[in-house]
Amino acid sequence: MLCDFANEKGMKGFLHPVIRAILLHFWITYDHPFLDGNDLNYFLSHKLEVICVSINPLKESIRRKHEESESLRRNLGAGGDFNHRQIALLKRALKHPCATYTVVSHQNSHGISNQTAKNDLTALEAKELLQRGKSGKAFVHSPSADLAEKLGL
Repeated sequence: MLCDFANEKGMKGFLHPVIRAILLHFWITYDHPFLDGNDLNYFLSHKLEVICVSINPLKESIRRKHEESESLRRNLGAGGDFNHRQIALLKRALKHPCATYTVVSHQNSHGISNQTAKNDLTALEAKELLQRGKSGKAFVHSPSADLAEKLGL
């Protein structure tokens, strides 16, 4: 039966060769008749078990990150004063208080125009959440020392 399927005997309709190969691979793996110490069933079931065990911590991590984001969004977006780019920048600034931001770095991070990046940073500076300094000819923004306090976190 396996050989007939592989050789398309008695088949009606078209089955793409790649799909056929995938099905044959798993069919052979499932019916693997060899007990030579290299049992594919054991190998695949072990890999599946590892994947299943890994999914739970991944789900927990995603859930925790989502809760952090939602908490930050609630605190920051209460009056709708921040856009998603500013929230992302503030979230990063809370985790990395020594980080600096430029118009170009913000522009590249979010794929936005130069003017939009300037507007985002200027608005955060006006709310005293970022401090502006200079590095050479470029303006550099850094998080305020009391950023978390100003955000009510």
